[in-house]
Amino acid sequence: MKRKLIFCLVLVAVMLCFGGVAQASEVVIDGKSLVFDTKPAIINGRVLVPFRGIFEALGAEVQWYGDTGKIIAHKGNTTIEINIGGPALKNGKPVSLDVPPRIIRGRTMVPIRFVSEALGAQVHWDKAGQRVVIITGKMHPIFYSWEYGGKVYSFGPVNLTEYEYQSILNYYRNKPHPRLASNFAHLSTYVYSYDSDGEKILKTLVNRLKEFAEKEGIRGDRVVDFVVSFVQAFPYISDSVSTPYDDYTRYPIETLLERKGDCEDTALLIAVLLKELGYGSALIIMPEEGHAAAGVLGGENMYGTYYQVGNKKYFYLETTDTGWPIGVVPPDFVGARAIVVPL
Repeated sequence: MKRKLIFCLVLVAVMLCFGGVAQASEVVIDGKSLVFDTKPAIINGRVLVPFRGIFEALGAEVQWYGDTGKIIAHKGNTTIEINIGGPALKNGKPVSLDVPPRIIRGRTMVPIRFVSEALGAQVHWDKAGQRVVIITGKMHPIFYSWEYGGKVYSFGPVNLTEYEYQSILNYYRNKPHPRLASNFAHLSTYVYSYDSDGEKILKTLVNRLKEFAEKEGIRGDRVVDFVVSFVQAFPYISDSVSTPYDDYTRYPIETLLERKGDCEDTALLIAVLLKELGYGSALIIMPEEGHAAAGVLGGENMYGTYYQVGNKKYFYLETTDTGWPIGVVPPDFVGARAIVVPL
């Protein structure tokens, strides 16, 4: 009882002494913004955050002992013990904290640098953005699998850390996303806009597709079928379900990393992949139908529906589901007005 009373007195003193604190704007873990129920606070140059939110975001199991004001967290071979207004321990060894944990606005707050580094993460302070950036080193492997000619092919993993994965996606998500259906002049924005990491991933994939094709004896126009089957394996998902927007055209690298998209997204990706492989390609937009597809410059053995631009024939490629061969237009879009934009 006496121990509880002492803890309560310490708790009240801590709350009174630190009623007014500065607030940090944001905490980002591996490129993702972390949302707490209480905003991060800055005390003596140190950022403190709610204990449960940060421990769980870093993959630790955490327990709170309210009668003594003790926090114990476990992750792998690491055990952290933190005491409100008292010492901190890592694997039983005391750790000096220049700003100890405390109660702020009714929440138990802990120093984010100590917790993150104790669990093996790197911590950086973004002075311009007034935010904490944490890099865990957690991997985000990407695997691809698709079927062609009755055989299953697979590629991967593309080994990116979670931070690298989110950073590449954030780079494209923060770029303008004009609607292609209403302004085709923006097509080059999507086709040629790569960062160095994104371009490296794209080139790696193109080279692997070439290697697969050569190894399996897939040549000529059959390479187009092979590449189309790769993208057709990506699940179709509408923008309103997968993004906060009703209309959001993904950059090809976004579609490639997320392995999903709607007709516009997968059509753009196929057109870019074919272009990188040395084939003439185009984006086909059916404005009244709200649909998009890809087109490939006709070869000797291509048959089916095509669209003529000058003296060039671009054969229709459906991208939204598996099994659609070159030149076959889904029944819902047969005869629809199409705008063909060569890459």
